[in-house]
Formats: sequence, structure tokens, C-alpha cells
Amino acid sequence: MGFPVIEVPGFEADDLIATLAARARADGFEVVIESGDKDLLQLVGPGILAHDPLKDLVMDRDGVIARLGVPPEGVRDYLALVGDASDNVPGVAGIGAKGAAELIARFGSLEGVYAHLDDMSPRKRDQLLAGRDAAFLSRDLIALRTDVPIAQSVMDLRPTDPDRTMLRELFTELEFGAMLRELGTASEPALFDAGPVTPTSTVTLLSSIGDL
Repeated sequence: MGFPVIEVPGFEADDLIATLAARARADGFEVVIESGDKDLLQLVGPGILAHDPLKDLVMDRDGVIARLGVPPEGVRDYLALVGDASDNVPGVAGIGAKGAAELIARFGSLEGVYAHLDDMSPRKRDQLLAGRDAAFLSRDLIALRTDVPIAQSVMDLRPTDPDRTMLRELFTELEFGAMLRELGTASEPALFDAGPVTPTSTVTLLSSIGDL
């Protein structure tokens, strides 16, 4: 379909997205991260928004707080407690989303939570003690790298015209009638007219197809 696909052996897609987002901001671009992954919300900040395509929800800093109950800089510690099954992050057994948000909002960080165990109910204290190792392991798993050695530059991310012949064969095989009608003919304009790429443009970074 003309979208660039970037892979780097040994690195996950989220690390590539984090690296490209950092590069794009350094080059003066506005960035939109297109994904439903909660861990990518830690990247939201000045010039970086997240769009959840399933919920059609665009999130800035306030949007992240409204969704999770913590700001972007608290997302790692929040997910370290609550876990994230989609990314095989265990979290702490017995600590739900509301409880995790309340703990991070109250104590500021994972270290702050564990420094104040005596201020908690016996049940919650026991849950946190039992899950200490899992919590800190989870936070390590959620960390995103912004130094992945990606050969392509942000300017290489511009979509190209799709291979209509291959798409027509695929859509016919899968019986995607509506998409066949949208495909049109080779003489028609490009499906994706990205326009000129300048530092005032918006770079949209999509995660793996499974997230969409």
C-alpha cells in the first residue's frame, strides 16, 4: 500500500517508534503515534500526540491523564503495577487500574510506593511486597529506547504510490469488495498523496498491524 516498513533485528516496534518520534521532534516535526498500546503513551509530550484507532481517541498530556489517571511520565510506573497483558508485562497481582493510578498519583513513583508501605492497608502492603520483583521487572520491560540504529531518516517515511496490481490480486483473493472499489485504476490519482514533507509537517508513526 506504499507505507514504508522498518525493521531492526533485536529491537521491538515500540523502540523503533520511540526512536523515530525523538528524531522527528529534533527535526522540528509534529508527531502523531498511531497505536492502542498503553506503553507508548509515555512518549506523549510537547509536539507528540497519541491516537488510539480503535477508540478514535486523540491524546495529549491531559488526555493521557484522563485515560489512565497518571501523566505520561507516570505511565511506566503505573503499568509496572497494573501490568499489560498485551505486552506480557506481569504487574503486581491484586493491583488494578484504579489502585495503580491512585498509588502513583499519591506517591509519585514506584520507588515512592515501596517507600510508603507502612502507610497502606495490610492487604495492599502484602500484595505489593509479594509483587515487588514483578513490579520492577515490569518497569524494565516497559522502558522504551530512543537510540535504535535506524538507517532510514524521518524524510524516508513518506508514503509512495501503492502497487495496485498486487493489491487488486490480494483484495480479489480475500473478497474485499469495498476496498477493490476504492482502489480504482492505475490511471487514477495516488491513494496516498502525502504532499511535500517539511519540518512543519506531521509525522504519523504506526505500530504493528496487530495493534490496528
